[in-house]
Amino acid sequence: MVIKLLCFLISFIKPKPMEIIDMKKLKIAITIAACFTAATYSHATLKKSPLMQIKITNDTNTTIYPLITAGSPPKNCTVPTSIEASGIAVGQSIIFDLSSDCWNAGRVYIGQQPITQMQLNAPLAPGTQYPYQLAEYTFTNNDQGTQPVVDYDFSAVDALNDIPIAIEPIGKTTPKIADVGWIGMSTEQSQAMIKTALKEFSTQSGWPLFKVSDSKMPGAYNLFASKDQINQAQGDKMRGLLTKKWFDTWYDKNSQPCSDDPNKANCQEFQQKVQAVINGFISNYLLKQKKAITQENIATIAANPQDRYAILQNIYGYVPFIAIQDPSKPQDPHAKVWPYISDHNKGINLGPDVIDLLRSGLDQSGNTYPYNNKYVLNPYTLFIHGKKSPNLGLHIYAFSIDDSIGNLNIANYNGIQIDVGSTKSLPNQQPYKPNIPTPPSEYHVNIGSGWTSITGNVCNNPANNQLSVAVNFDQSNSCDVDLTLTKAPDSDEVKFTLKKDAQGNLIFNRADCIGNLCQHINAGPKIISLPAPPA
Repeated sequence: MVIKLLCFLISFIKPKPMEIIDMKKLKIAITIAACFTAATYSHATLKKSPLMQIKITNDTNTTIYPLITAGSPPKNCTVPTSIEASGIAVGQSIIFDLSSDCWNAGRVYIGQQPITQMQLNAPLAPGTQYPYQLAEYTFTNNDQGTQPVVDYDFSAVDALNDIPIAIEPIGKTTPKIADVGWIGMSTEQSQAMIKTALKEFSTQSGWPLFKVSDSKMPGAYNLFASKDQINQAQGDKMRGLLTKKWFDTWYDKNSQPCSDDPNKANCQEFQQKVQAVINGFISNYLLKQKKAITQENIATIAANPQDRYAILQNIYGYVPFIAIQDPSKPQDPHAKVWPYISDHNKGINLGPDVIDLLRSGLDQSGNTYPYNNKYVLNPYTLFIHGKKSPNLGLHIYAFSIDDSIGNLNIANYNGIQIDVGSTKSLPNQQPYKPNIPTPPSEYHVNIGSGWTSITGNVCNNPANNQLSVAVNFDQSNSCDVDLTLTKAPDSDEVKFTLKKDAQGNLIFNRADCIGNLCQHINAGPKIISLPAPPA
């Protein structure tokens, strides 16, 4: 009878899809949950969608303020909305239960002042210039709640703030699947350290900060799209430098950027990509303006400073000036093609080339070229992904199609956790390690058979008793070989450096080779052959 009376009283309490973690209230929570469970069973005909969760933890030394939205126009999914003004206290975690109308195109803003007060005329969509960090998500699940998928990212596409956040999936539905590590900033990357890195990168590269907050930096798209929000002198200078690289150094047919390049073949390929991408976006631009796509009109656009800015803005954002109905799917109003940029009906897809160009100057190990190098068309990408200070070495979005580094799509998890200020409150303390496959190499060091042991390294690839080891050059086009070949009881060590010439062929300098086997090495344009052991 007491339980029935308690449940009757509780029935007048409106449940809120937010949970403040407080063990002192656990017994009451269990009782309340039991009552609501009983109510659910007694109204079994009512169908409810499963809930997905976002947990936000404050491991900073100040109150943080979240805002969760979904869809377009944005729907407020921060329930109760009072948390937007009261914030999350130091050391506190809050779990937000999201129904299916808050699963698609979700955005989580994290600030150190109320987000909804940053831009009063757009409280659910504050301008990029304001001091907040942004995470994005899309959740899916079936009606039974047994097939959850979390798609999420830490986005620095629009801008990067100094508030450190790390994100990880939570609510594993089966113990058999492997844990997934976090993406974002490590515990060691404090807010002070990130702010210092932002300023050092700005000083070294010339990349501007926002006027309203010197703790936030625009991405490449907003360098052009949000000119009024950026220091004018710095912004004009950086836009001018990038425009000169794209159009004067690489696009201009009279320019000769590869004439003295040590890897002429790769340089020429790079130039062709730049020209193809610019021509594609200019053609789409002319189509939007309803002008003929002629060489004369293309040349006119390429020579006009304001048109150059417009072209680069859309390349950096990878957005078209005009999209049209996909003729192969006339019944689907959402099926669009981007003429001259992305049109599967005509075999056009500039996306991979744009990715290559915006990541140029960065290798898979996080090594980078200097920001002013002719190949670096987006220094901001190097700052986000590069590992040498002041670069941050982050696996997050640096530009809009940076998916292979920035985006995670994980099945069998019911939500995500955002730890602000640390990673110590995340279930898995290890960082996420993306599986970025190394492309097949056309260069190899081959070793004659008969050796009982082959150890050492070929351009940082371990030999491990292999008779053929791939040569993977970094962007310096030079690497070292250090091998020990054993046929008991004797061993031979050989050391040499490999390089590539302007035609992409291997260079082996026998005079610089160290070891008894040097005189017996055969060097071809793609293969270096070491001998078999003496009979």
